[in-house]
Amino acid sequence: MTRIITEGFLDYPFHLTLKPHVYQTDRYPQCLAVLNEMMAKAYLASRNALVVEHEGQVIAVALMHDRPIGFWRNVVSGGYRLFRYASPLLVADFAQAAYDGDQVAIDNGDFDWYLEILSVDKRMQGRGVGRWLVAKVLPDFVAKRGGRAYGLVTCTESNARFYTNGGCELLGRAEKKMRDEPFSIWAFQHRAELLR
Repeated sequence: MTRIITEGFLDYPFHLTLKPHVYQTDRYPQCLAVLNEMMAKAYLASRNALVVEHEGQVIAVALMHDRPIGFWRNVVSGGYRLFRYASPLLVADFAQAAYDGDQVAIDNGDFDWYLEILSVDKRMQGRGVGRWLVAKVLPDFVAKRGGRAYGLVTCTESNARFYTNGGCELLGRAEKKMRDEPFSIWAFQHRAELLR
């Protein structure tokens, strides 16, 4: 899971805002791997990690929540290891910027679940796995738990097109910053619907 998420987000505009501020910029990939391992463990512990397998290999990951995971769950899931790469202030600034970005969807949407991460193994991209998750699996997952819809944000125009093509409703667009590093936000939601 960690490898798939890290590979998917290595060049992601929001995550790249960390790179100039970590202790050693050449260790940015390791910092990102620790961040993603922490998130994967925290979501597994809360039973909100969806994994797609093909021939015994994990090929896609979706991390969702109906309430934020919380500071302590992240710490016990390995979050303390981030301090090898970044100062506590940088981690706090990054968390605040993530919150500010998520708020674009929260302020403009009507959903009760949130898609924190969606990543498909690079070798399986373009085969419909991501669209199947967005349009079918995730709406069904939310509906089976009594939810109305799920929300999400993305930071790239190509991802925005992907979510639009997957049936997501655009809620708004905003420009945000993490320290002095700008990033764009596209906010979406998708209605819950049981698979037929």
